[in-house]
Amino acid sequence: INIFNNIRRVVECMAAGTVILSHNSAGPKMDIVVPYKGEKKGFLAEDEDGYAECLLQIYQMNSNKRNQIREAAKEHVKKFSQEKFEQNFLDAFNDLVYDRYIKNVTKCD
Repeated sequence: INIFNNIRRVVECMAAGTVILSHNSAGPKMDIVVPYKGEKKGFLAEDEDGYAECLLQIYQMNSNKRNQIREAAKEHVKKFSQEKFEQNFLDAFNDLVYDRYIKNVTKCD
């Protein structure tokens, strides 16, 4: 298992509605398990004590708060969907083509 598989699994679990507890590094720390519209989307920990503290928080949390975290996470990870990737790729590609090849072309009559 490499880090990319692990990051993909974090995103997949969040999309499925899991309250996620992930390592406080790389992708999860940078842009996956970060607040979304002011809502917590999961938990990050670095060592055994941190994981234990987060697990205790999750277990002691009322179901409404857990559902808020689940819904915020599911909404946030939509940015990692295949459709969003394709749209962002096409937008960037079209901007590149336009800037490089079309914008400065003189119109022929």
